[in-house]
Amino acid sequence: MPRFNKNEWINYGRWVQPVLSGCFWSPWNTVKSVKTTFSNVRFNSMLFLDGNSLTKMTDKEAMKNAIKEMDNNNHIKEFIKKS
Repeated sequence: MPRFNKNEWINYGRWVQPVLSGCFWSPWNTVKSVKTTFSNVRFNSMLFLDGNSLTKMTDKEAMKNAIKEMDNNNHIKEFIKKS
C-alpha cells in the first residue's frame, strides 16, 4: 500500500463539516460530468484528514491545464452550452 506523502497534497485548511455531507462531494472525481468533460484526465478524490480538506497537487495542475486547453480550442463556449 502506498504511503501518504503530505508534500503531494494541498491543504486548504480546517473545515468543520458533518462527515455524512462530505461523503457526497469528496469523490467529486467520480461523477459523470467530470468524467465526460475531462475524459483524458484521472483525478483523485478529496481527503478529509483531521478536519482538514486536501486535494492532490497533480489534480490542481491537471485541471488548470485541461481548462487552458479547452480555452485554446474554444471548447469553453461548447462546455457552457452543455451545462
